[in-house]
Amino acid sequence: MKKSILLILLFVISCSSGESNSTTPDTTSTTLATTSTTKVSNTRLLNISVYDDSTTDSYYLIKVAVDSPTYKKSWEPDLEFGSDKLNLPPIEIGEIGTIVLTFDSSSISIPLCFSPTIDSKGDLGSIWIVLNDKDIEIDGLPIQDVVINRSDQYVMKLKDNSKPNC
Repeated sequence: MKKSILLILLFVISCSSGESNSTTPDTTSTTLATTSTTKVSNTRLLNISVYDDSTTDSYYLIKVAVDSPTYKKSWEPDLEFGSDKLNLPPIEIGEIGTIVLTFDSSSISIPLCFSPTIDSKGDLGSIWIVLNDKDIEIDGLPIQDVVINRSDQYVMKLKDNSKPNC
């Protein structure tokens, strides 16, 4: 016990700084100004989320094909628990890609263009595909918002704040 108190006391005394009277003149030191640069990324991380909100008329087939100059993938979301998500690798801002949505039959495919913008960050980098009984809603900043009629595949563009450059 005495040793630990002695060690603590010795530590406190050695670390404390007392005033000292010095006869040396004060000196001024100068440091060079440093600059730092922040690299602004020209890429964005997008993702595609598919939600199955159908209640009476289930989908027989859902397939999403992503085709861009830097990434190609065909994906069948696992909707057993109602939703699935595909994270895309970094995509250049302004790069134009295509999502081909195939549903109910391999002969029913709807191409949609997408393009990440400078604002496509976090949730704003998401493309949502919502499967309803009668239609499919597609929403997100990097893609034109549309509603696809399931029976005749009519694509209705919505007025929105999306900013795809395609």
